Amino acid sequence: MSLRAGQYYTFLTQTFNYLSHLSVLSVRLRAMLRITVLFTLSLSFCHAATKWSVGLSTSSWTYSERIGVSYDGFLYGPQFEFSNDLLQNAHTEISLAYRFGSADYDGKLNTGAPFTYEAAFTNITSQALAFYHLPNISIEILAGISYYYLKDHDDKIEQDYEREQTYLTLPIGLRWSTKIKDHLFYADFIYHFWLYGENKSHWSDFNPSYSDLNLIQEKGYGLQSSVTWRYDQVSLVIDYIFWRVDDSETKNFIINGLIITDTFTEPQNKSNELKLAINWHF
Repeated sequence: MSLRAGQYYTFLTQTFNYLSHLSVLSVRLRAMLRITVLFTLSLSFCHAATKWSVGLSTSSWTYSERIGVSYDGFLYGPQFEFSNDLLQNAHTEISLAYRFGSADYDGKLNTGAPFTYEAAFTNITSQALAFYHLPNISIEILAGISYYYLKDHDDKIEQDYEREQTYLTLPIGLRWSTKIKDHLFYADFIYHFWLYGENKSHWSDFNPSYSDLNLIQEKGYGLQSSVTWRYDQVSLVIDYIFWRVDDSETKNFIINGLIITDTFTEPQNKSNELKLAINWHF
């Protein structure tokens, strides 16, 4: 079912206002949400047949660094998607997901002693994709831009601090689809070309004399694959994504405003996420 422009505008405005007031969202993320909403609105006015869906997802998530630090936990939360059939053989999809959860941390203190605790996480993702349906076959070419944000909260325990990771990638891939009676099946295969990565460590959370550190992550990639089953207005999705991020740039360590000879690098890391989602389409 398509939304009229007025109804669609009201829905997006209410959703945006709610998300914008969440305390976990930084100025950068609110700006990113505004861009997503404006882009989606522009598509809706270009074509009256804009469709949308709302859903819930849960995922198993693991993260590890080459120095031995690892996380293992679960994330869950709501997600939204908007689609437009702009041309006969082309359409666009824009998605936005907000998730939260916790993970078991396994690592070491600065003294080298083993250290484990349960860490709280927030995750926000947004993706805009364009699809072109190849003639005479059930395959579409897809490309777009993807935003990934992960926040490790300061859990107010010894030597813990807030960490933020941001990835910006260029997804490109294929979608295969088929229909059996009233059941629609499709599978996506996507490679994420790395555009930009940033890691921010809020070291001042556990020691005010330490300066926070922003490190640029120049190299990495992602591999993503998903399978979707849809019947009428309900769909189920199984999605897997793998990230590998190389060592970041190296910066000096600063204490009390003085540059220390020690330097710091965000080490190479890998993450795996297996997600299950259910969506309602309107």
